[in-house]
Amino acid sequence: SLELIPGTDGELYIQHDDAAWRMYRFLEGLTAYDMLPSASLAAECGKGYGRFLYLLEDLPASHLVTTIPRFHDISLRLDQLETAREHSSIETDGLYELVQEMAPVMLTLNERDVPLRITHNDTKANNILFTREGKAACVVDLDTVMPGKLWYDTGDSLRSVMSDTAEDADNSSSSVNTDYYEAFLKGFLSETNTILTQGEWSCLPLSGAYMAFIMGVRFLTDHLNGDVYYKTAYRGHNLQRAQNQLTLAHRICGMEAELTGLLEKIRADLN
Repeated sequence: SLELIPGTDGELYIQHDDAAWRMYRFLEGLTAYDMLPSASLAAECGKGYGRFLYLLEDLPASHLVTTIPRFHDISLRLDQLETAREHSSIETDGLYELVQEMAPVMLTLNERDVPLRITHNDTKANNILFTREGKAACVVDLDTVMPGKLWYDTGDSLRSVMSDTAEDADNSSSSVNTDYYEAFLKGFLSETNTILTQGEWSCLPLSGAYMAFIMGVRFLTDHLNGDVYYKTAYRGHNLQRAQNQLTLAHRICGMEAELTGLLEKIRADLN
C-alpha cells in the first residue's frame, strides 16, 4: 500500500506557497495501464480493487469524511446538465436525447437498497499498479476514498476495461468486451463475494453502464459550460468523450441479460 512520508515536523503534509504537499515512498518496478492489454490483467485489476474493499469492510463508512459530496449522484449530475442547457445554445448532437432515454434506468439502479461502505470511487484501470509479472500490487490515487456504494467501484473499473477504445477515441467501431467483464468480476468477486449483499449483487451487471452514463453526462455538461472543468485538447473534446461514454452505457444496458447470465455463472463457480 502507499506509505506517506512525514515532514520534519511529523505531519503527513507540508504547506508551501499557499499549497499543501505530501510525499509517498516510491514503489519500484510497478506499471500502470490506461487500457489493460489482456484479460489476465483485467482479472488482476478486479482482484486488486476487490482486496482493497475487503480490507476496509470492517471500518465504518462514517469514520471517513466525504471529500466530494454527491460525487456519483446521478440526480445531481442530471440537474447540472439541465442548468447547463438552460444557459447554453450549443448543440449536443442528439446526446441529450440519449441521456433522457437512459436516465430512468440509471435513477432506478441508484435507488436500490445497498449498504454504505468505504469505497475508492475512482477505480479506472490506471489507478492500480502491477508488477512486472502482471500481478496487482497497489491501489493509488486515494483522494476520493470516502463513503460510497461498492458497485460504484466495479462500475468505474468496468467502464474502463469493457471498452476496446480510449475514453476520447472515435467510438464508431467500439464494442463491449465481455471477456474482460467476466475476467474482472472473477478477480473482484474472488476477494469480495463473502461480503456482498443481494442488493449489491443485483447492481453489478449494469454498474459499468451507470458509471459510463454519469461520466457521459458530466462530459456533456462541461461541453455546454465551455470546457471549464476537464482539460481538453480541442473544442469538442468533451463532446467526443460524452458520445463515447453514453454510447458505451447504452450498449451495456442492451446486454443486461447476457451480463447477468455471466455473473450468475461466476457466482455459481465461487460457491
